[in-house]
Amino acid sequence: MDQLSLSLQVQPRSGRWPSYLKCAPHVSNAAETGYANCCLEIKNTGTKKVTIESIEISVEDSATDKHKFATNLEISAGGTKMWTQTEDYTFALPPAGVTLQFTFSAPGLLPKTITRTTVSHANPTPSKSYLFWARVRDLRPGEFWHVDGKSHAQDNFAQLFAYDVGVGVKNGSGNNNLLPGTAGDKNEHFRIWGKPIYAIAKGKVVDGRNDFPTNEVPGIVDPKIEKFWTGKDEGGDGKDGNGNFMTVRSTTETVLYAHMIPGTVNPKFATPGANIEEGELLGLVGNSGASGGPHLHIHSNVAGGTPSWFSAPRPMRFRGVHAVIWSKITATSGGPWSKVNGRGFPTEDCAIWPSDATPFQLVEPKLRHFAINENGSLWSVATDKKIRTTSDKLPLRGVLLDVDPKGLALGLAVKGSKPYIIGSDKLIWEGKPNGWFKVAGSPPCKRLTLDRSTGKLWVVAENSRIYSYTPKTKKWAEPFAGGKAKDIAAFGGQPYVIGMDDAIWTSNGNGGLAPFPGKGKGKRIAIDHDNGQVWVIGMNDGIWKHVSKGNWSELPLEGRGKELAVYDGVPYVIGLDSGLWQSYAPNGWLRLNLVQPK
Repeated sequence: MDQLSLSLQVQPRSGRWPSYLKCAPHVSNAAETGYANCCLEIKNTGTKKVTIESIEISVEDSATDKHKFATNLEISAGGTKMWTQTEDYTFALPPAGVTLQFTFSAPGLLPKTITRTTVSHANPTPSKSYLFWARVRDLRPGEFWHVDGKSHAQDNFAQLFAYDVGVGVKNGSGNNNLLPGTAGDKNEHFRIWGKPIYAIAKGKVVDGRNDFPTNEVPGIVDPKIEKFWTGKDEGGDGKDGNGNFMTVRSTTETVLYAHMIPGTVNPKFATPGANIEEGELLGLVGNSGASGGPHLHIHSNVAGGTPSWFSAPRPMRFRGVHAVIWSKITATSGGPWSKVNGRGFPTEDCAIWPSDATPFQLVEPKLRHFAINENGSLWSVATDKKIRTTSDKLPLRGVLLDVDPKGLALGLAVKGSKPYIIGSDKLIWEGKPNGWFKVAGSPPCKRLTLDRSTGKLWVVAENSRIYSYTPKTKKWAEPFAGGKAKDIAAFGGQPYVIGMDDAIWTSNGNGGLAPFPGKGKGKRIAIDHDNGQVWVIGMNDGIWKHVSKGNWSELPLEGRGKELAVYDGVPYVIGLDSGLWQSYAPNGWLRLNLVQPK
């Protein structure tokens, strides 16, 4: 009996070698695995037409059984056919390297076995892996990313290593991707909705879109938006299934990020050819295009050709991430977490912690005071008096971490990375890399602020008198003899205070205080350092700004606060719930997602 006569090309490849994906274990004490999803270019080198009835895949010296695929692949003499796996093949790694065996069977012919030495796939970055696309700072307490490490679309050649991902919280042995008290019939019910997505590698923009309407009902691709299908997309059916998306080429691979919220794709990258650095914000997760609900679709293909749906798929290795199956997570976010460490995700339904740091329990902070420096970084004092900061710029999403060196405070002011605090002893302290140092001559204080333009500190003492401190000369002064206040702000060398009568006062230029134009009254005062506009928390706890000719205007939609700061024209307040809120015109107020380790 004659033998099948075939030649074979295997995708995916890493350089000149066929490649597989080495995957992290689903718990820390388990073994890593190999994961093969192959696309074969099979050439009939014989002189007669053949029909391939089955293809069997195995790994030499692996403990995993062979995997047999039924086929009906008719190939003419000298002809070539493409075949793609219809199921995943996960295997135990052998002691030595991975050699894939492909055994082809056809009626009336002896089977043909072809072997190919394969390598663990390497992505085109210095570390040979991609940075995970999300950050801890964007999670709510109890949330994790939700990734199934197996392919979600075996019937699509380009998506053999693609992921459709969400965000969830542990629910029994599984997870729940909805916010409490919601039914899932609106996009904003989903925990992943609006989550930021960051570039997994540096590269150049190939293509993108930012104006595709959202599917308003999760699970339904809205027929009313079919007029927006462009026909230019790579979906193969003439429809722009990506919705709002971005494709980014990193040397030999192109990564697709799909289904974002319209208008949120970073305008910095709107033009093909724009350069993207690893970790830069790309857009917010949405539900646009051929999407069954809010999620991120991400996959990688070989660069060139027609990205990102017709080119050969590429496995994706990730770093900066831990993984574990949902059932093993403890109430404190502990568990046998596996550090992915430059491998593929576990081939299980897993929770993902987006950091190299050991997973920890997140809680929402309860704030008593805060300040924003000129770079837009938040410094805060919580109700436990601990000082915490995040380097993330506004609009804020951040993990508040303890300031080092640690300290306790009743209030703070900051310029750059230089903090000043009212300590637990009510005196002013200066923060330095090697510790906290008492400012000599400090009176007991209850309020402080910092004038960015002069670097001068202004304080309201315990006896309500007003003092200034000049760090360069290390001298205190009492500019307004006998002047008293409840709160203070400063801009351009000029102090503004809330007097004992709750009215707004400022310097009269002659060593005294004069009424600020208008009849405004307030509990707290702040200055916009970009334009000198005065803001107050009014007697009704509402947020008011001084507009012109003594007139005051209250922000709409019942914003209420206990502390106030203004950055880049936007007011931020500690709300009555002790969380941080941002004015978000025209929609009112947005509670910022701030978390801290428990």
